[in-house]
Amino acid sequence: MKNKVFLVTANFSIFLFMLVVLALWSSRLLTEWGSDFGVYYTGAYYLSDDYRLYKELFDHKGPLYYIFLKMVGAFVGWGSVQAYLSLFLTLLTFYIPAFLILLRENLGPSRLLLGVSLCLLLLFGQNTNSSIAFFQGTFLLVSFYFLTKAKNDLTFAYSIIFFVLATFVRIDAVVFLPVYLLYAFYGESNFSYKKTVLRIIFIITIFSLIFYATSTALGFDIYDFFLHNIIFNKWYTQEGVVAYFNRPTHFSIFTSSLIIIPIFLLWERFSAIINETFQSIITSLNFQISASAPRSNFIFTGILLLSFILWILIGSDKDYHILVLTIPLVFIIISNIRFYPGPKWQLLIFLSFALYSIALMLIKPVKVLAKDPDCILNPYCSSSSVADYAESIDFLRSLPEESVSIVGGRGWTYFLADKQPAKSLNDWWLYFRKDAFLTESLYSQHIKLLSGNNGDFFLIDN
Repeated sequence: MKNKVFLVTANFSIFLFMLVVLALWSSRLLTEWGSDFGVYYTGAYYLSDDYRLYKELFDHKGPLYYIFLKMVGAFVGWGSVQAYLSLFLTLLTFYIPAFLILLRENLGPSRLLLGVSLCLLLLFGQNTNSSIAFFQGTFLLVSFYFLTKAKNDLTFAYSIIFFVLATFVRIDAVVFLPVYLLYAFYGESNFSYKKTVLRIIFIITIFSLIFYATSTALGFDIYDFFLHNIIFNKWYTQEGVVAYFNRPTHFSIFTSSLIIIPIFLLWERFSAIINETFQSIITSLNFQISASAPRSNFIFTGILLLSFILWILIGSDKDYHILVLTIPLVFIIISNIRFYPGPKWQLLIFLSFALYSIALMLIKPVKVLAKDPDCILNPYCSSSSVADYAESIDFLRSLPEESVSIVGGRGWTYFLADKQPAKSLNDWWLYFRKDAFLTESLYSQHIKLLSGNNGDFFLIDN
């Protein structure tokens, strides 16, 4: 009984520790006011029948994060503090499932704290613009979990639903589709044509239903979705061998965040997973998953390979793009952390370094707020990035017009000035690159801007 009480107390304390870290990390929004999160939050605030995603509002992300922020705003309201709460709740949607996955592994307190710390290290080197990556990671984590634990078609169905939801946050999640198709075809030792067909039909049906629900709610069609999520991202992706492998920022985050250390601690387990998978594929003439290797090994290997391929294809060194690789990797690590065979002192050493790294990433936001506590409630405080364009916000707020035009991507300006955008929040791609990306909506907004009357004005985010 005493052991059970101790275990529950320890687990609850670790959960509280996680909440505190997330709350403190989220506080960086109160001075950082990241541009991407500003577009998501402000866009969600102004979305309506007259201001629609992929129509009046240009973006190349899926619709689900906008819907999530809209729902949170309807519950907690809108404002600078509410924006902080929205970011905090975004992180919770990722970290609560991660914590529950670790609990399901029946770990002792030291291993549980290690797993939670490893998940928290995903925040190392990131800023608030990574919010959408963590929101997508929520669905990927849950989907991967159900897929690795799939014992029947019901759990496979759960994994498909969460996978499709992840693709409607960001389309790049579709790269993991081969893992689900592999299960659809070879999820059982005896191939069943009927079950395979039904599984494929189910995947298509879920895609269709979620598209119908989101498009109906936000007023876009399949062409809008295809143009903004597929055509644009194909246009935006860098090309060339150098762009694919020149990732100094990612290398710095990956090594300094210490995520690489558990890979070596679990190297025997990782090697066994990969070796068993490929040996079974080689020896199976019909490519059915043999009984010699657990089905989860195939899934772990597939997730690892496909996440690496996705990271290569993105061809970007932006800090938050490393999460397409590290989130799946951390899922594999926390799903196998119970297999660590080494002495406890090695875990304690890594845990000490992990906690130190977590402290390092919290020092800056905590120090800034301690020095300038006015930032907690005042977005115009001296330490806030908003202070750089506070005069523009005050000017816009003084205008009698309900809507204004700003060329660029500074969503917070509209929100804090309480002015409806007269054009897309984010039109960088039309004005700030030589090879402009043009859509019918961006073009019509541009023509309207140039056809204004004498005395009409617009601002440029420079």
